[in-house]
Amino acid sequence: MNEQLKVIIIGAGFAGSTLHLPAYQLNKKTKVCAVVDFNEDACKKICYDKKIEHWYKSYEEAVKIHQPDIVSISTPPKTHFPIVENLINKVPLIILEKPIFSNTEEAYKVMELAKQSHTTILPVHNKLCSHGVEKSINYFKKGYLGDILQFNAYWMNDGTKNHMTKDPNHWSHSLNGGRWEELIPHPLYIAYHFMGPLKIENVAVQRSNNCLEHLNFDEITVSLSAKKGFVNIRCSATPKINYNFFQVLGTKESLFFDTTNVIKKIHKASRINNSHLINLKDKATKRLERMCTAVKNTLKKNPSSTTKNKHGAFLDKAIENHLLNKDQIVSWEEAIGILELTQNIGDELKKLSKTQ
Repeated sequence: MNEQLKVIIIGAGFAGSTLHLPAYQLNKKTKVCAVVDFNEDACKKICYDKKIEHWYKSYEEAVKIHQPDIVSISTPPKTHFPIVENLINKVPLIILEKPIFSNTEEAYKVMELAKQSHTTILPVHNKLCSHGVEKSINYFKKGYLGDILQFNAYWMNDGTKNHMTKDPNHWSHSLNGGRWEELIPHPLYIAYHFMGPLKIENVAVQRSNNCLEHLNFDEITVSLSAKKGFVNIRCSATPKINYNFFQVLGTKESLFFDTTNVIKKIHKASRINNSHLINLKDKATKRLERMCTAVKNTLKKNPSSTTKNKHGAFLDKAIENHLLNKDQIVSWEEAIGILELTQNIGDELKKLSKTQ
């Protein structure tokens, strides 16, 4: 194909300007022909800085004029449904930031509309295409881990440095579960690829003395169950370390991985049983910190060769699948399942916020 795919980006905020736009500009098969945002000054600045010729306040006008092949939507989730509903059958591929919709009802409506159209809608579960996560999932699919017993996720970021967490006016804080509801889909969809459909068992929260004033709590732990075993997700905005990684315990082998690298441990099946599994509700905070530091140092010894931004590999794969008419990276089953879990966790967090 000689002609580049035409792309319109709706949303000139952080995700649109620093994640989507650079990724498309690095891909030789795509050309960003316009950026859309109601904030005229922000939109103009981004277009000037990134040498984009056209900017619009109206996505309808932009789509009508440029007839794009791809539209990337990176606006707050409450705006997604009317935009997507309007663009179905007008755009071949719609790429949609998470949370994909305000509720599952909207998701089911769009799914039915999409099935009757020539439009493909792809939720951005971008970390599935990061080197470490993709390699770990493929390793699991080949059967090397044996039966999966447990999946643990540790998502620890300094809230004073994260642009969403530290800004009290960021849209994520208006969700039922606040910033945590925006963040939690990442470990959920990664866990889904190892464990299958998940069920929430417990949601717990803590508020430290260092908690940012606009946060109801700065740490959450979510426990879930699956047919294969259990999932524990621990997220913190005031950690002593700043790191995200995952642990999968299998009967043959276990994996530690982050978005860049993977380390594995081979063990005898007889040595792995439920008594050895990590319980995130215990008092072993110091042990957890030591483990996180050790894993971080080990994984850093083998840096990945990839230089793409956080969305680059995902969008590259989406574009490739689109051109080859292949199934996209995220199924509707996964997308709606993760959205439902996210909203239920958000509802639980809202209840818990009233008790803090």
